[in-house]
Amino acid sequence: MVPLKEFANFITLDVANLAAIYAQLLADSSEEYGSISYNQRIVLARRNLNAVVDCCLAESSVPLLKFFDSKNNISKVSYQPNNTSVKSALHEIECLGQTLTPVVTSLEAGKFFWKLLADARTVIVKSLETPLSPQNAIYTQDTTQTKVSEPDVTDLALKTSLQKDDRLSIAISNAAIGVVITDPHLPDNPLIYVNPAFTRITGYSAEEAIGLNCRFLQGPDTDALSIATIRKAIKNEKSCSVVVLNYRKDGTPFWNEITINPVFDEDNKLISFIGIQTDVTARHHAEDALLRRASELETVAQVSIATSTILDVDQLLQEVVDLTKKRFNLYHVHIYVFDEKEGDLNLTAGAGDVGRTMIKQGWQIPIDREDSLVARAARNRQPIIVNDVSKEPGFLPNPLLPNTHSEMTVPMIVGDKFLGVLDVQSDQVGRFTKDIAQIKTTLASQIAVALQNAIQYQETQKALIEMENSQDLLRTVIDATPDWIFIKDREHRYRLANKGYSDSINIPIDELIGKNDLEVGFPEDIVKGNPEKGIVGFWPDDDEVMASGQIKFIDVEPAEIDGKHLYLSTVKAPVRNAEGDIWGVLGYVRDITEREQLLSQVQFRARREQTLREIAEKMRTATSLENLVKVTAEELGRSFSADYVLIDLDNDPPGENLNRGN
Repeated sequence: MVPLKEFANFITLDVANLAAIYAQLLADSSEEYGSISYNQRIVLARRNLNAVVDCCLAESSVPLLKFFDSKNNISKVSYQPNNTSVKSALHEIECLGQTLTPVVTSLEAGKFFWKLLADARTVIVKSLETPLSPQNAIYTQDTTQTKVSEPDVTDLALKTSLQKDDRLSIAISNAAIGVVITDPHLPDNPLIYVNPAFTRITGYSAEEAIGLNCRFLQGPDTDALSIATIRKAIKNEKSCSVVVLNYRKDGTPFWNEITINPVFDEDNKLISFIGIQTDVTARHHAEDALLRRASELETVAQVSIATSTILDVDQLLQEVVDLTKKRFNLYHVHIYVFDEKEGDLNLTAGAGDVGRTMIKQGWQIPIDREDSLVARAARNRQPIIVNDVSKEPGFLPNPLLPNTHSEMTVPMIVGDKFLGVLDVQSDQVGRFTKDIAQIKTTLASQIAVALQNAIQYQETQKALIEMENSQDLLRTVIDATPDWIFIKDREHRYRLANKGYSDSINIPIDELIGKNDLEVGFPEDIVKGNPEKGIVGFWPDDDEVMASGQIKFIDVEPAEIDGKHLYLSTVKAPVRNAEGDIWGVLGYVRDITEREQLLSQVQFRARREQTLREIAEKMRTATSLENLVKVTAEELGRSFSADYVLIDLDNDPPGENLNRGN
């Protein structure tokens, strides 16, 4: 069972501290234990605490009970007090309960542990060397109650038995638990003996109690089913154990753990009933607290689940305050969200119509406001509890909430980030405790996580919209230019391309994205490079830019697209992520084929004009017509790489006056 393992783990991890508490309780409750050394008490405390751990892990009472069984010499330790071992054992059990009850980790673990204590008490009492068996209260089925006369209750056999065994008498008289004995052979099964612990627990003296049936401890809220269980056990001469609500002499109620055992003589005839009475009020309150804690934690989980899928901040917080008010039965709940920039706590959500009205009024609290419970929780990062607002100078009364009598403000924190304050109010004085503060702190943490998720979601959505708008703007800009713009990743696959590039290579953008240059259709020489042809290649250029992190300018680069030979001018730059790592390359390409063609034509004309000037210069130096023609033919042939040059001087048919250049 997981709850028992959790309890065992808690004891193991904190055993040093728990043993110190246990040892001190032993010394405080008994002079005999106070007389032994602290280290001896620590050893004894650790033994019993470790036994409880073993019981939890084994889901059995045996590991603890073996120390208190008469067959094992009850709680025998060499340095135990030199008094009755029964009394010592009972002290150990009571102090064990006082040590561990406040730290029980769950209701299941508590029930197991408290049953373990009851079993230990029974084992200890049964270990007495007498036909008696310790118990606490005796009831009969008869609803009448009679006072037995003093001579009748002076039970000679009982007195003889107690006097015969001083150890038994001392143990019962000094036991921390109530021990009573009843005589079922007398009318109404009256008490014939009560020990001092019984009188201390109930407030009744021995003289007042002896002669009465134990029902005089009952009251208006005593559970009838538990009483029926006791009556049935007595009728059948059986043992039983119950927890009932009894009442002290002064009328105050207390929870009474009662164990009843019949006592038989050697002929197996019933002699008496012995009852053990233990005031378990503190334990019962602890059990109630655990039940409330479990219920409230379940409520926290329900609120968290109900709001976990809400990603709108206002809707989320409104759902939280409405659910919290309803599920925890509170007078009012609202939430302040912290504006870090302005330093104000703004009322963002309030339960019911009152809360909505307050939001419309724009309630706001500066975080440095001294007299504000909300601001104090924000500054201290701790819950603030005021269980009577009429006595709190820092309470700010609200005319819309006239019945607020107690208030608790809890900061909403995720990690180290403060997001706001959960403010819960009750119409009861004294409503909030430290345990409730822990529960509400857990709730506030869950709210903070949900709030942060909702805020991040809204910020992400806003960023996405802005990014989409930016991308639309970017797309408009890059598509407006006829130049080519693209981004390729480290695998040379296109991640972005503009319309100009898409149109130039006749591939739609959505088909282009994810492909590399070879898949697009560029020749391998152009893509990978060909040193023999003097082509560097697209990919070597890309890799150089991504490796160096530097921008590269490529003034003229040949390319072939759809069978056309083109000339491109390219700028390539590295693309980095938010961490600064290069993941791709941005290309900006301009088709300069027309420019190159014009440049080639200009250069051709310039060369031709230069040639003509040179020929003209040489022609001026010619000394004869023949020399002139010869020089002209040679220069023209050389300049234009002609095999021959024909110069027609007199309009005769070609071939008749031919002067060939060499």
